[in-house]
Amino acid sequence: MWPNPNNPTRALGIFIGAWRSPISTMNSNTPYTRQQWNALTEEEQQALDAVSLYLHGIPLQRGEQLTDSVLSTSLRLLQPADEAYIPDDESDGDLTHAIQKKFHAVYHAGITLAETSLNRQGKKPAQDFNFLLVVETDIHDTTHVVVVDWDSPSRYLHEWSDAMDFQFADLKAMATKVLAVRNTLVNEVVNPQPILVVFECGIFKEAHDIPRGFEVHCLDYDVEHLPPERLEISPLDGEACTITKFTS
Repeated sequence: MWPNPNNPTRALGIFIGAWRSPISTMNSNTPYTRQQWNALTEEEQQALDAVSLYLHGIPLQRGEQLTDSVLSTSLRLLQPADEAYIPDDESDGDLTHAIQKKFHAVYHAGITLAETSLNRQGKKPAQDFNFLLVVETDIHDTTHVVVVDWDSPSRYLHEWSDAMDFQFADLKAMATKVLAVRNTLVNEVVNPQPILVVFECGIFKEAHDIPRGFEVHCLDYDVEHLPPERLEISPLDGEACTITKFTS
């Protein structure tokens, strides 16, 4: 079982959960509306299209066909569920699978948008990034979501939430979460985490086997013979040095 950094009173949480129905029977029929949809930006609408693509294989309808009923039915799995894990109409007899599906819907949508954004920036799958989504579902404890690189020791994202809390009151909240996932993944790829290597004497020629997503920054403090224009400020102590960067 994963540790739950969000809830130090886990024993109380389990006790409360035992009194909650895992399936809601008191949901509003149309919590997601056309008015909410019209208030979204185009980017936010694309985020919800990505969720619909995962759930149903097609984006949301447009025009007069996009009614309150269509929106609420298409995205029903993610709607508020009156202190339950999932809405009653989304139960297929396997509660764990249904919970996992709603996490996948949001995070897979974020991955899809991240891949599109990275492709536009010239980043290539299998060369610059490899997204693998892992969801560990626990109906009595925290569900953990991790996005890793399946071809290198890199982790792009790690988030967690109680399954009962992972729901969205309106379309804006859902789209915002999808876009936050996208932004996190894109940032991890385009802004790799540096590794600092410090030396004062000698010459650092090259670096080998740097994991994808990392840069090695070599700091040389032996700079007394160098002109001022070649000097940089050390991120470690603010002293003058030269910095040589190596990437995978």
